[in-house]
Amino acid sequence: MSTPPHGPPTVLIVDTNREILTLARAALARSGYAVVTCTSGEDALAVSANYRGTLDLLITDVSLGRLSGPGLARELRAARPGMRVLYWSVPPVGWESGAEPLPPGIDFLPRPCGVMDLLRKVGELIGTASLSPATRRAHP
Repeated sequence: MSTPPHGPPTVLIVDTNREILTLARAALARSGYAVVTCTSGEDALAVSANYRGTLDLLITDVSLGRLSGPGLARELRAARPGMRVLYWSVPPVGWESGAEPLPPGIDFLPRPCGVMDLLRKVGELIGTASLSPATRRAHP
């Protein structure tokens, strides 16, 4: 996916852990990404519905509460088919009773992970090779 001409790629991160959201947001923002964070799937759906820009990548925990990560991804991609999805969770992916399994062929990053692991995976999925040095000289 190419970088939109209107600005840096935008990453939507959804996780119930505020500390993880803060750390991931800081790392991605320092690397030149625009970052939107939410603490629930329901909040992410509302943000997406009102967000007028491009959401290039969804990073979501597998277990979010009422709406699972896979369920959230399915709903968001119905409205934003170009959005890439990266699941992250503590391995092994511990499914609670009734939890939805991850679809085959998904992009998954086990947690805990290092900042460089996160940036590398995001760069692979968005096609920006982790941005920065001056946001890859304005995203060519």
